[in-house]
Amino acid sequence: MEKHARDLGLQGWVRNEEDRRVQVYAVGKRPDLDRLAALLHKGPPLALVRTVEQQEADVQQLNSFHIG
Repeated sequence: MEKHARDLGLQGWVRNEEDRRVQVYAVGKRPDLDRLAALLHKGPPLALVRTVEQQEADVQQLNSFHIG
């Protein structure tokens, strides 16, 4: 996911939670965020994506996209 977000020019982070969920925070233009959301719904080849929840959040000042 990190590579896709960087390719889309997004800033933010992705991290694995203890309960096996993945949390993503991304800042960018709406079309790019929508493309990332579509990729999240699909997930990587070996992942089982059950749901994707999206919500607005305060904008953090970030310079890149990284694994947190």
